Amino acid sequence: MSALLQEIAISSVDVAPWVIVKAYDPASDSAVERPASSLSIGDLVWTRPECGGEYNWFMVTQVSSQRSLGHRLMLQDGRTVEVGNRHRFYTDGNWIQAQLLRRGDILIGERPGIVESVEPIDEIDTTQIIVSGAHTFQANGMLSHDTENTRQPTGRDVLV
Repeated sequence: MSALLQEIAISSVDVAPWVIVKAYDPASDSAVERPASSLSIGDLVWTRPECGGEYNWFMVTQVSSQRSLGHRLMLQDGRTVEVGNRHRFYTDGNWIQAQLLRRGDILIGERPGIVESVEPIDEIDTTQIIVSGAHTFQANGMLSHDTENTRQPTGRDVLV
């Protein structure tokens, strides 16, 4: 197991505390699914770098909680994900903000999902996760970015 350890100053995005993240459990020397709120600095999560590449273990360098306006994504397979307004998912080569996803968009990850609907939700408790080196993690099996796109959105907010 190797972790890429690189510190970068960034702005984070957030997920609901109950969203499942694939993490490394040193006690069993295996991957386990854990709620985002249970992660700590130094934990390893299974993901891949934001610009592509191989899946590997990457270190969590920041975890915090806050209240945030958000969106609820409902997927065709029944999964639901609640995220903060700035959260982005990976879709066919692009990082797109959750609020700009459309019905039929395919969210990439180890457990891909097809968007059924996206709806705004009131302020929710959220967990912010920063992952060094990769700047991604998997939220309920779908590749999620850990930082916001700071440029002004135009149409669908796509990070290229």
